[in-house]
Amino acid sequence: MRISQADPWSVMKVSFLLSLAVGIYMIVAGCGLCRPRSASSSRRRGCHRGGC
Repeated sequence: MRISQADPWSVMKVSFLLSLAVGIYMIVAGCGLCRPRSASSSRRRGCHRGGC
C-alpha cells in the first residue's frame, strides 16, 4: 500500500483519535490491574483512592 499524498487535516484527525484510544486503553488497563490488587489484602501498596 502506497500513499502518494496525505491531507494534513486527515493525518491530524487520525493521530488525535489514535492517541485518544491509546489513552482510554491505558486508563482501563491501569484500573484492571489495580482492582484485583485492591480486593486482596495488599490494599496499602496499590490503588487506595477508593477504587479505580
